[in-house]
Amino acid sequence: MKFRFKLHYKKQVWPNHKGYLYINQKFDRTVESGVYKFSKFSDNVVDIYPIPMVNQWISIVNQEVLTQDNISLRVSYEIEFKVTDYGAFRPYANLSTGNAYNTNIFTNINLQIRNIAQTLVRNTLASAQSELLNEQRGELLGNLKHNIQQQLVNQGVEITQVLLNNIMFPKKIQELFAQQLEANIRAKADLDKARTQVATARALKNAADLMSDNENIKFLKMMETITQIAASGKHTFMIGGELYQPSDKK
Repeated sequence: MKFRFKLHYKKQVWPNHKGYLYINQKFDRTVESGVYKFSKFSDNVVDIYPIPMVNQWISIVNQEVLTQDNISLRVSYEIEFKVTDYGAFRPYANLSTGNAYNTNIFTNINLQIRNIAQTLVRNTLASAQSELLNEQRGELLGNLKHNIQQQLVNQGVEITQVLLNNIMFPKKIQELFAQQLEANIRAKADLDKARTQVATARALKNAADLMSDNENIKFLKMMETITQIAASGKHTFMIGGELYQPSDKK
């Protein structure tokens, strides 16, 4: 009978991850994905904390902000980031639980990014007029990604994009905006109608001026009118002479 003794134990780093290797609770090095063997006869305590390489998302929903004209809004947006420098990121990684496969590794950096973003959004919208906000939303929040990144220069992460999902106005303000939009549309429609009426009146005046000086046009217009009248029934017309009607007497 043969006995096979395992002299090593294994620890692994999953695909799409890097890992922080700690020996006796002291950082040793950053390792790539793979399987690592360690001697069973060593007294060292070995832990590997995996760090996902895929991009991470932070969702901020219904953040309350106040505009320059004291209108309370709710803003929802998302922030995407990734770790680019694992050495710089390590002091900000949440390794306090002692779990080698800690799912809350980004808790600290998430909180930091969230606080920075909320402060920047609040300060930015505080200088905006509510009625111009929809038109200027791209300009106002266009630099948010860059401004967040400026405050994370030492954390080893990159803000890849910021997506603005929604700006929600109070219901009463929405109703006022709807009434204003309706009034603007009606005013535009009335203006277009007035322009059409002026153009029609001008065309009729030009036609009348032209007809007043041209006997042929008058005659053709008269014939057109007679044709239109005749099309609706039987009529008798007299043109340039006495009316002739056939006699019923034999």
